[in-house]
Amino acid sequence: MRPNIFSRFLLSYPLHRATVAGLSFIAVIIGARYLPFENFSSAMSAAFLVKFLQILNFGATSGYFVSRYAKEGTLGEGVAGAEQRFLILFGIQLISFGLAFAIVSFIWLPQYFFGAIAFLLVAPCFAVEPYVRYRRNFSFSLVPDLLLNAGLFSLIALQGLGWANMMTYLLVVGILSVIFWVTTMLRHIPSCASVRFGGDDYLQVLALGWPLYLGSALFLLASSMDRLLLSLYGEETQISLYFLAHQLSVGSMIFVTAINFVNTVNLGEARQERDKIEPMMVYEKLKSAALVATASYFSLISGTFILESTFLPNTFHGLSSIVIVQGAGFAAFYTSNSITPLVAYFRHQMPLTLYMGLVVLALFLNNLWIYMSGMSVLSLATGTTIIFSIYSIFAIMYTFYILKKCT
Repeated sequence: MRPNIFSRFLLSYPLHRATVAGLSFIAVIIGARYLPFENFSSAMSAAFLVKFLQILNFGATSGYFVSRYAKEGTLGEGVAGAEQRFLILFGIQLISFGLAFAIVSFIWLPQYFFGAIAFLLVAPCFAVEPYVRYRRNFSFSLVPDLLLNAGLFSLIALQGLGWANMMTYLLVVGILSVIFWVTTMLRHIPSCASVRFGGDDYLQVLALGWPLYLGSALFLLASSMDRLLLSLYGEETQISLYFLAHQLSVGSMIFVTAINFVNTVNLGEARQERDKIEPMMVYEKLKSAALVATASYFSLISGTFILESTFLPNTFHGLSSIVIVQGAGFAAFYTSNSITPLVAYFRHQMPLTLYMGLVVLALFLNNLWIYMSGMSVLSLATGTTIIFSIYSIFAIMYTFYILKKCT
């Protein structure tokens, strides 16, 4: 029996993504209201680092992505054991490099240590996510956010008992991560008992994926630069204020990023079948993303004004100003991402990748300027928004240029 519309809606990725985003909103808002600054800033920094350290995949996920659609890698149909070997080596890679980062942070960068440990706890879920995603289970990609929300809720719930510390946070995240990983292995992953253990296939995946990985790594670095560096030179009050503004700004774009997530797969399938991609179709995707982003942005502004004036403590004064500036930059940034995957499918990713490298450099210099001048986090958000907006305009123009050139 085919599921009805209501059942399909309940099982849909956009609904799950919106639900997890709603939980994130609730968790960070309540956390900002009731947790001490040191606990709130530590939890927000750890959650950020868990997602940032996915940069340690070194192209593995991107290689999986390329080989799936190009049908020219070891993960194509009919290659026995290839995916199992991929999962084993991907997991080893994430854990080994995550452990090395944890050791370095323990010695030299204590601000990152709890985040590094949290990443190690969530790494098994990251390792199996590509396999599950390309079985059309997009919702599993939301598991890390769900785990981090649960950790923050545990701090809030235990605050009154005096047990709200990062050890409690890590314990909750670790237990839930093991539960999700074991459940997923039992339901989705074939037995690896008879799989030949070897690295040749994995190296081929890395070789296929590095061009796309370079772009995705720079994208992740650009979208994370402010929080990555602010954790090193900012005060706890600045970190809490900026991280909360960032969470609200990015969270408000949840429907835009959900559209983009699905579009990436759909455009790849169209390209795989050699369907002609019409400029009007791409324009409509861009227009839809822009409309959703605009509506989300104005909802974000009004909601933040209400939060700051009625719910949050006075220590979060100025949150609305930062959100107005920062939200505009992310609205432009994610709108451009609704069509830029086309550039990778047409094998013309490198110019956009190089430009993203310039964005990363500009963001670094912006942080350096704020640090040296002692200016406010509002100035930091302003510089970032200007940089993101310039990139977004260039990315849209370049995507349509490549589309016209290749079709």
